[in-house]
Amino acid sequence: MNTEDSSIVIAKWRERFLAWVIDIAIFFTGIAIVYFLDFFYGWNPNPAWEIIPCLGFFVYLVLFEWKKGQTIGKKVMNIKITNLDGTKPKLDKIIISNIGKTFLLPIDVVLGWILTNDKKQRIFNKISDTIIIKYNIAENMDINYKFD
Repeated sequence: MNTEDSSIVIAKWRERFLAWVIDIAIFFTGIAIVYFLDFFYGWNPNPAWEIIPCLGFFVYLVLFEWKKGQTIGKKVMNIKITNLDGTKPKLDKIIISNIGKTFLLPIDVVLGWILTNDKKQRIFNKISDTIIIKYNIAENMDINYKFD
């Protein structure tokens, strides 16, 4: 096997951001529909409704990444979350990674740019030992990181 075949290609910040925007658009379109129904039909949700969208988005991210390794946005961008060796992360690592992305994204990204290494990890990716890679990378290979 040559080095090219065993390389993990780290996803660019731009690809990751676009995947996040796609996920936000998909998820919050559903939330907008609920608000629309509230406005026109007088449905009055519980005051805790304001926190439900954030928690719902967190659950959406965790479930898709845990079950499929990628959200719909990541699938569109052809990227996925993995452990540093390219294998599928366990649920606890996915939860940790998504805490920053859901609740602390600006801080998570800026600190990631300043404090992390060449693997383009957000702080919560670094804490969870996960990376975002190009999707078509096989698992269980000798790892050589490659940047495009």
